[in-house]
Amino acid sequence: MSKLLVILLGALLIHGCDMFISRGGEGQKCFSETNECSGDLICHEGRCVREIPDAGQDGGDDGGAEDDGSADGSDDAGTGDDAGTGGDDAGTGDGDQGPVGPATHVYRSVGPYNTTPLAESTGDNNLTITGSVASFQQALPDNIGVGDAIQFDASGNSFLDTVVFIHSKGPDSTDYVVAKADGTSLDQSHASDTWSILRSYTSLSDAVTLVENTSFDASVENFDDEQSPENPRDLVSRNLIWNIACYAESAADDKKVTIQHWITSGDNYLRIFTPAADDEVGESQRHSGVWTIDKYRLDVWFDTDNHATIQIGDAHIHIDGLQIGKNGEATGLVASGIEAHGLTVLRLSNSMIRGTQSNGFGIYLAGTAELYMWNTMIYDTSTSSGDGIHLVTGATAYIYNSTLFNNYRGVYVQDSQAPKVVIKNTIAAGNINYDFDSDSFLGDESSYNCSTDESADDGGMTDGYTLVAPSDLFVAVDPPNLHLKPGSACDGAGYNLLEDPDLSFEDDIDGDLRPADYNPWDIGADENGQ
Repeated sequence: MSKLLVILLGALLIHGCDMFISRGGEGQKCFSETNECSGDLICHEGRCVREIPDAGQDGGDDGGAEDDGSADGSDDAGTGDDAGTGGDDAGTGDGDQGPVGPATHVYRSVGPYNTTPLAESTGDNNLTITGSVASFQQALPDNIGVGDAIQFDASGNSFLDTVVFIHSKGPDSTDYVVAKADGTSLDQSHASDTWSILRSYTSLSDAVTLVENTSFDASVENFDDEQSPENPRDLVSRNLIWNIACYAESAADDKKVTIQHWITSGDNYLRIFTPAADDEVGESQRHSGVWTIDKYRLDVWFDTDNHATIQIGDAHIHIDGLQIGKNGEATGLVASGIEAHGLTVLRLSNSMIRGTQSNGFGIYLAGTAELYMWNTMIYDTSTSSGDGIHLVTGATAYIYNSTLFNNYRGVYVQDSQAPKVVIKNTIAAGNINYDFDSDSFLGDESSYNCSTDESADDGGMTDGYTLVAPSDLFVAVDPPNLHLKPGSACDGAGYNLLEDPDLSFEDDIDGDLRPADYNPWDIGADENGQ
């Protein structure tokens, strides 16, 4: 790849253009991260539109419309609800601060407990920065990628005095697109023989509370200073998308995570992910649909407190490709993998949630929170009380192509009420009490699901497959490998969701493409045979 092409790629990434297939028509629901709109349409506040309206054009409604694409914009995310932390704001911006134009991407990295430089200058590996491209004379290690910080001597006095962050990786691990802390390009070129590369943060908990890696030189630390005039966590007024890339280290990330005080909207969100693509990192940091200690994992042990591995009190959060564990043995302890309250809009994809407790939940959703979930596996979260997914009255959920196994209940709707629960192409099998709380689903949109009991074709659910044993579905049940067996009841039995109006996607939990056109998909998180 020529350096010019790398520079052009860098400009695209820094200004927020993502390379995904576009297909959504005008007015169709979309998510800005995946740019699912066709032709010259763009994704704005959950809908495909021809142009972004000027701030306040809708008559003064708040600028933080949720991913449900409400046309009137009246249901903005963030009115003071929180994740059980005493009233901390869930927070989005107001109409006076609504951004105009594409958001700027900011990248940071997490490496659990790693304060050691990933690479540093030697006599024969100097650094040059031209435009947006940082070039090294020798290839860097494969575990360096997006979000990692390069601190270097820009003044020529052999002291570290400047920091930039990797936004994309070139094909040979010598060229990287970089940007300043605020996501913008550097103002001038540099050449340096004094540099080092660090993870930005040493836990996800630290990353969402802006507690930086302690190994940064004093001259460049506090790059995410909350005391600055521009609050780094106000993504709306600064028109940012904040990306946190999580990397595998020798130890698990074992600190529980509380996300609060972030000011977000449908276009300005917090994204937490594991880098896997070639232009993100040299070696994928993401699992392949089976739990492993060799990839990034957020694995928390609870002794006495009822809490969650990830507790969310903010509006628009995207989680992609994580392994999330909740563990504990204390009698009566109830913990969740993810707990979301208030006006949270959570997009969860390509992830795994598991537990070792007798009580608790994979996902606990309360208030008026919304869940958009696909390609996710939830298993072993509870044996005597609790659920893979627990929805309290008021919560809304779209659960597509996911797999729920060996929980006390697969999906449960408390009080048998919820504004909307739509489940498609999802396996709930081998759950102890029942698989789907089918009597609680509103309408007839839930379809093409699979269960060990009869709930996949009961109540409002249609076109389901029932009485299917887990051992006939999955590659293995102990320890779980929830990839589909060839020829199982769920193989090729699902619905093609490429053009689903509420949630469209094109791949499976392993990143493999699902069938195109109108060919049927498999049911569950895995597309068999890919």
